[in-house]
Amino acid sequence: MPSLSNLGWIVESPVPDDYLIVDDDESTVSMHISERAAVISVFALAGTEPGHSRPVSLEQLAGFLATPPHWSTPFHLHLDAAGNIDQIVEQYQP
Repeated sequence: MPSLSNLGWIVESPVPDDYLIVDDDESTVSMHISERAAVISVFALAGTEPGHSRPVSLEQLAGFLATPPHWSTPFHLHLDAAGNIDQIVEQYQP
């Protein structure tokens, strides 16, 4: 199995905050977001202080994601029993 450094990646060791995601799969999947989905900001989305989460609307989320600088913001998605997204939580990035 090739290492990350063999793939031409620069890897900092240890990984800051012990968090590293590598996903070479560039495919996308469309998913349905429930109209009642809870959207929680923990930092940039609502301009909150770290550790002070705040609910925001789906419209605010759409506006936030409409600008290219925010496209790389990670979110945690929760699915209901039917496979619809019922909760979206912004991942804090220091």
